[in-house]
Amino acid sequence: MVNLGGWDISFYLVIFLYGYFLFTKASFKCMVQRLLPITLALSILTTVFFVYGFMTGMPAAGNGLSILLAAVKALNCWSWLLVIFAFAYKKLQALGVSFKDQDGQELPFGGGALNQLASIDLSRLDSRINNVKIDVACDVTNPLIGVNGASAVFGPQKGSTPEVVKLLDENLGHYAEVIKRVLGKDIAHIEGAGAAGGLGTGLMAFLNANLKKGVDLVIEYTGFEDRINGADYVFTGEGSIDGQTLFGMTPFGVASIAEKYSIPVIAFAGRICNGVEPLYDHGFTSIVGILKGCPSLEDAFKSGETNLAFAAENICRVLKM
Repeated sequence: MVNLGGWDISFYLVIFLYGYFLFTKASFKCMVQRLLPITLALSILTTVFFVYGFMTGMPAAGNGLSILLAAVKALNCWSWLLVIFAFAYKKLQALGVSFKDQDGQELPFGGGALNQLASIDLSRLDSRINNVKIDVACDVTNPLIGVNGASAVFGPQKGSTPEVVKLLDENLGHYAEVIKRVLGKDIAHIEGAGAAGGLGTGLMAFLNANLKKGVDLVIEYTGFEDRINGADYVFTGEGSIDGQTLFGMTPFGVASIAEKYSIPVIAFAGRICNGVEPLYDHGFTSIVGILKGCPSLEDAFKSGETNLAFAAENICRVLKM
């Protein structure tokens, strides 16, 4: 049903037009940034008009004012989209890294244009970055390209077809080659380079970031190893402990440190799954389930705190003996 006074026509038309320009016009980003003050003002004005229209009553569909209101809605939606993307564009470019094609024009957003990448301009890169140590918590080990790369693994999760996955993987490969040529950094197959769709690559290439497992960073910055010095026992836990816990999950990191000092580790879990047996060879002394009976998932969440306290108390009673 077409509703000139509603969002049906205006909203979807604006989204279509904006998407078309965004992904087909390389110069559109510059226009977006240039019009930021104007679009911000239009957004505020049309929003005020909207609020006034709702407070005073909407006009009947089909008359001139109704059509005008639909047009204002389109302008409002368009303007706010421009404002949002202009701010995003500004922040993305704030570090001073610019991707350019062979004609020296900046590439549009998205991995679809990376096959046109000819050079990377770092002339405006903020020099203060050279004096900053950047550690990134990254538990993803996927490389940038290949069968376990960003496109192959995460593309289908986002709806990419096999053809699109192949294209993106080739484009990311080209991107990695340009990085290697310009910066002398061969990053394509480093673990974590494919994290967050290739964000790991950018962080390592342009910010000299170090990708580390999240638990390793927590242990480092909390001084965990010093804190457990002299402890008799270490308690840790997770919602679910299973075979994947062995691959860098928090309890595994905790147990690994405690094992260095021969400190027993007791892990609590809301759910214990198959495959936990190898954990006993990696610092885990005991793995304790905290649930009482067979509650629903909703009830398990609600009573998680009291169940954990009850299980910990019972373990402490045994340790006290």
